[in-house]
Amino acid sequence: MRKKNAKFLSISCLGFETKILDLEKDNNFEKIVLKYSVSELKEIVVSGGLPKTQIKNGAMVTDVQNSSLVNSTSAGKMLAKIPGIRTTQDGIEVFGKGSPEIYINNVKIRDNSELMNLDPKTVKTVEVITNPGAEYDSEVQSVIKIVTGSPVGEGFSFTYQSQYEQKHDADFTNKLSLNYRKGKLDAFGSVLFYDAKDRQTTDHYNILNTNAKWEQQTLHKINTANQIMDINGGVNYEINEKNFVGFKYGYVKTFKDEADGFSNLNAFKDKASYDYLSKNIYNNCEDRSKHSVNAYYNGNVGKMSVDFNVDYYAKQSTDCSENKENSLNFDERIISAADNINNKLFAEKLVLSHELFGGKISLGEENTITDYKDNYHSFAENYIPTVESKSKQRNTAAFLQYSYKITDNLNVNAGLRYENVDFKYYNEDVLDDETSRTYNNWFPSANISFSPGDVQMNLSYVKKTQRPSYYSLRNSYMYISRYEIESGNSALQPREISSLTYMASWKFVNLVASYRNTKNMTIYWNIEDETKPEVLISRTINHDKNFSQFYVNLDVSPEFGIYTPTVFLSVRKQNLNLVSQGITEHLNKTRLIGEIDHCLDFDNGLSFELDCYFNGKGHNEEYFYQSNYWTFDFCVNKTFFKDALIVEAGVSDITNKERRDVKIFSSKRLSKCI
Repeated sequence: MRKKNAKFLSISCLGFETKILDLEKDNNFEKIVLKYSVSELKEIVVSGGLPKTQIKNGAMVTDVQNSSLVNSTSAGKMLAKIPGIRTTQDGIEVFGKGSPEIYINNVKIRDNSELMNLDPKTVKTVEVITNPGAEYDSEVQSVIKIVTGSPVGEGFSFTYQSQYEQKHDADFTNKLSLNYRKGKLDAFGSVLFYDAKDRQTTDHYNILNTNAKWEQQTLHKINTANQIMDINGGVNYEINEKNFVGFKYGYVKTFKDEADGFSNLNAFKDKASYDYLSKNIYNNCEDRSKHSVNAYYNGNVGKMSVDFNVDYYAKQSTDCSENKENSLNFDERIISAADNINNKLFAEKLVLSHELFGGKISLGEENTITDYKDNYHSFAENYIPTVESKSKQRNTAAFLQYSYKITDNLNVNAGLRYENVDFKYYNEDVLDDETSRTYNNWFPSANISFSPGDVQMNLSYVKKTQRPSYYSLRNSYMYISRYEIESGNSALQPREISSLTYMASWKFVNLVASYRNTKNMTIYWNIEDETKPEVLISRTINHDKNFSQFYVNLDVSPEFGIYTPTVFLSVRKQNLNLVSQGITEHLNKTRLIGEIDHCLDFDNGLSFELDCYFNGKGHNEEYFYQSNYWTFDFCVNKTFFKDALIVEAGVSDITNKERRDVKIFSSKRLSKCI
């Protein structure tokens, strides 16, 4: 029995036995040894709930690792649940900002197919930047930064994933990932095989007013087939706790990329039948491969942090096409061609950061060199000329960024970026001065973050640009049909974009509001062929008036035990006036897009999801979405063996109601597409 008023010292540590010292008897405290505890916890259960999103440094940051998103069966499905992001048939989109630039652990991915190699279980956080500052290229409108966690444990491990998807046809994805960790070395590799088929049906209706009223009704039906193999591997090495280096190599081989189908066109002149055209279409990729190499260093030299990346990318492809046109009233045509493309890219980026005057300053430089060769050989030169072209571009940039924390709740950031772009275009190895360009531009950015209580807010401004591609600037023509030809426009000027964005976050509510003003907006326009008034020539032009857009995104994600609903609403408004067929069209109808997700997540690893999507009618640039429609997706997800195995079964677009009923306004043409 311990005496009254006795003095004891108790020392406890997880994994060791508790040691109790009698301070009256034990006088030697120079060395205290704790014994390992032989008892172990039987099981630790960590419940993943709703992804928590906060505003940090001008970005919406979502915690994936401590949420149910960690059990997503693919990176695409995981990203689709992140506030502000949606996945479509065209790829990944940040609401109101279009296609983003994506980084994984500060390494830029050059092809979104690389996301197929990303395991959601390794993802720690996802950052969505809607107004990227001076550190990013001036043409980048939004950024997604994916941060993965550090590997745990040592030895060899592997993961196998298999996915079957049934649409009109069956799609298969199989992936094997290998990993070996020993000491400071982390070696990894994966092999992925993708086999997919799809069907597309499109109805077009065109009205063309030239010397008469021309109407065209076209039905397209295309079947596609793809077979792709993706191999990658690399190593990460921890020099010490503050310095890391790594290397990664990727190889993608396309075994099959085919499109086979037909189109039927009815042509009318002043309501009278003019022609009936049937066309058989066949496109085939005979050879396509991609190589990519990345090396990086991330660490500290003294008190200065260093982030350096270097990339090499090479792509080669040979595509063959054959279109057989049978006309009721005119000659038959066979339009065939072979297009050989070689594309190479070298890029490097260095960012140095250091504390300065109580804040943080970042200095950086970036160089990107591209070499693009396109040998287009036509076997029907009466209709399409053979073109051998190449382009070379060097983009050199320097940037400065400074952030300062005024108080615990108030932070400011400002940056400035300079870019010099030297673009040269060659036709038949002869420099085309009219198409070649040189740009020298400055791009300022600034943001301020304020956090009163539980509310986080950020206000940012950034200036961006969107330069015309060499394809848009080309002087050559592309044959679509005997009634439509597409051409380039060497007079195109870059878009100049200014954006002001406000973000707010409170508990489970996230709000983004943005205003964007665009000078030299580019739109798809038409001119008539004076010798053939029934033929339309389409090309991109600059609009002579400023174009403004405003949107508000609201994401609400409360949690009620095992039930997690998510409501997303996006309201978009624009101001655009176009003269189409002699009539001034006011393209300013508000468009609403929404999503309601229902998730039941049980403790035994079973979950049910019902996702409802709403696409409202309204204007988006020169496009008018004419109808409202709902789509519904449902899936069941079950984990086994302590989440080592995940099985998911689901149905997309249950009611088969997804449609794109779009009207397109242009100078001499009004188009409808379903």
